[in-house]
Amino acid sequence: MYVTQRGRLAAVLLSRPVYERLRHEHEILCRVVSGELDAEWEPGMSLEQILRRGEQALDEERLAETRELAREARRLDEREREAPQDRPPLTLKQLFDEVGFTPAWPGGQEWYDSQT
Repeated sequence: MYVTQRGRLAAVLLSRPVYERLRHEHEILCRVVSGELDAEWEPGMSLEQILRRGEQALDEERLAETRELAREARRLDEREREAPQDRPPLTLKQLFDEVGFTPAWPGGQEWYDSQT
């Protein structure tokens, strides 16, 4: 739908799916042309061919990111399974001291001072 103002074209109204598709295609084209997206394209290719190659490159990029996240998750999981360090558990006062917290509840400071 076209919107005019004083007889001149001022805006175009699009459905959300059409807008989202155009926005996605614009992102792909900008990334392909700027070289940010690793998609091989040659002069003379049709817009559809460039978009198809860009979409494939975008899918490969997402797959690589997903694999990297999976590797990181496995690494963190393995680290959690490692034996705990030979550090005794902290007392509440030691924990407060380590994080720089001073109790603010009524009577908290007296309790805190009595913990040696």
